[in-house]
Amino acid sequence: MSHSSNVTTIQANEGNVIVEKAIEQMHSIDKHTDSTVQVILNLNNKANEIQEIVSLITGFAEQTNLLALNASIEAARAGRHGAGFAVVASLINQIKNETKVAVTVTEQGSQSVKEGLLLVNHANNAFKEISTSIFGIPNDISEVDQLSNEINRNIQEIASFIDNIQTISIQNAENVQYVAASTEKQSVTMQ
Repeated sequence: MSHSSNVTTIQANEGNVIVEKAIEQMHSIDKHTDSTVQVILNLNNKANEIQEIVSLITGFAEQTNLLALNASIEAARAGRHGAGFAVVASLINQIKNETKVAVTVTEQGSQSVKEGLLLVNHANNAFKEISTSIFGIPNDISEVDQLSNEINRNIQEIASFIDNIQTISIQNAENVQYVAASTEKQSVTMQ
């Protein structure tokens, strides 16, 4: 039985070494995750700055739209003399449409960055929870190791008690044989 106990102790120690390596790896992952979160936070700040710029561009696009409308009205009023206004109105309208597309693409990119930030934060929290769980494993292994050592000591004590009982039993058997032999001698002498 003590062999099994020793094997269990050795396995517990090996498990402890493996868990310590896993903890080191989790620290490394946690550090890299924190760095990634910082990069994403910086990207989020840049996305917010871009959002402010997009708002300005949207304002310019609305004003450009009004300018194109006014140029169209003036071209219509001027008749054939307003043909230049009509060309300007058309170009302004084209700029307005291109600006709308650019604003839409930029807003989508900004939204993607914000969604990515949320995902990274969730992943970071998950890694921290995993790290916390892993940090508790060495204590559990240490407790198992201590219990295993205690069981090993108890088994050795029990084995020692069994040896003592065996020795006492042998002595008692010898004593019983001696008493039986003595009783038989006395019995023979009494007859």
